[in-house]
Amino acid sequence: MRQLVPLAVLALAACACQGESAAAPPATNVFISVANDGEGQRPPEGFTGTWVDIVPGVEYRQTLVMGTGVESTNEARINGHAFVVEGEHVVIGPKRYGPIAAGTYVEIRNEGVFADGKLLGPLPERIPMPPDGK
Repeated sequence: MRQLVPLAVLALAACACQGESAAAPPATNVFISVANDGEGQRPPEGFTGTWVDIVPGVEYRQTLVMGTGVESTNEARINGHAFVVEGEHVVIGPKRYGPIAAGTYVEIRNEGVFADGKLLGPLPERIPMPPDGK
C-alpha cells in the first residue's frame, strides 16, 4: 500500500518542521510516494518536478494538527527526524542533501538518500518514535 503526500501539505511541512517564517525558500514542485510494502506509485504523466520515493524499511510519519481558530501545523518525519524539501534540498534532521535539480528521482532508503541512483549521503541515525496514535 502506498501513501501519497499532497504537494500543499509538503509546502506546509517545510515551514512547520523547521519553525521558519514565510521567508523560507519555497517548496519545489515535489511528488512524494511512501511505500509501506511492495511497489510504489509513479507521478502523473507529464510531471516535471522532483519525485521523492520513500521505500519500505524507512519509517515515515506525517502529522497534521488542526484546531478551531488556530493555524494548522504539519510535520513529516523520517526515522524520527524532521523531513522537509526546501528549494533544491531534501532535509532530514541535521542532514541536508542536494542541490537536487527539478526532474530528479530521489530515493530514500535505509542505506541513504540517492538522486538518480547516486548516493548523496547516509541517513541520520534512527530515533525511536512512539507507536502510531500516541
